[in-house]
Amino acid sequence: NALDLDNWAQEPGLENWSYLDCLPYYRKAETRDMGENDYHGGDGPVSVTTSKPGVNPLFEAMIEAGVQAGYPRTDDLNGYQQEGFGPMDRTVTPQGRRASTARGYLD
Repeated sequence: NALDLDNWAQEPGLENWSYLDCLPYYRKAETRDMGENDYHGGDGPVSVTTSKPGVNPLFEAMIEAGVQAGYPRTDDLNGYQQEGFGPMDRTVTPQGRRASTARGYLD
């Protein structure tokens, strides 16, 4: 979460750990199935997939319950609006295999 990183950057010796300082490295690490944007990379070694509408009705019900409880809906929990309920990114290849950093960098 961006606020966590920004809070850490307030500690002595961690001044370069803010969200904006770390974001380029997060982007370099991933290839997101929905494409590259300001918050996500497009050619990194770790595959990231985002839940698609209609795949899991229970997941969609959870998002709707959060919205009904007064939380904002967000299309990208790792993008501009990080607080709220929305589809979650997972480190899974397009073929459905878990995409760990070890596999991404060492395979």
